[in-house]
Amino acid sequence: MKRMNKQFVAKPISRLAIIGALLALPALVFAQSKDVRDWTNGRLDQGVITHSRTWWPKELKEVEPVVTPEPRPTATPAPKPPDTPTRPEITGPPIPFGELGLTQRIYFDFDKSNIRPDQEAALKKNLQYLLDNPEVGVLLEGHCDERGTLSYNIALGERRADSVRDYLIRGGVKASRIVTKSWGEELPLDFGKTEEAYAKNRRVEFYKVDIR
Repeated sequence: MKRMNKQFVAKPISRLAIIGALLALPALVFAQSKDVRDWTNGRLDQGVITHSRTWWPKELKEVEPVVTPEPRPTATPAPKPPDTPTRPEITGPPIPFGELGLTQRIYFDFDKSNIRPDQEAALKKNLQYLLDNPEVGVLLEGHCDERGTLSYNIALGERRADSVRDYLIRGGVKASRIVTKSWGEELPLDFGKTEEAYAKNRRVEFYKVDIR
């Protein structure tokens, strides 16, 4: 009879323990979940960054990323222009070739710059003098009559001086010894309005000069 009472008493005690444990389980779960929420929300003592919900120790600080600047493009230097030959410089007063017993001037046809056949003999005399005296420089001045515009006659005078220059270079005179200039219609020999006067003004003059 006593044994049966012990079994009867033991069973109710076991049931009560199970019921108590079941009743306490929600409170335990709630407390644990509260701790988890506190940890993720940044309310624990270790220290967190609450706005990002990421845990960091208090002694660590955010480090800004290092940005490496992009290299600046370097400007490509402009190509150097090719060297141009320097124009010979006259250092002394010009001396007319006529004072040296040479041909002072040769003549040209109207609106032409080619050397006339009847002028070649006089031109060869001046060429030979320049070949015999390699230290001598020569100034060639081109002229026109008054017909035509100023700019046209300047260009025509240049072409006439250049024709004589090319002739001398082909004959063996160095280009560095020759200087050319055009006066156009500005320095006529004859101020008349006749064909004879115009023919005298269409010319190239020769001057001996010192050149460096």
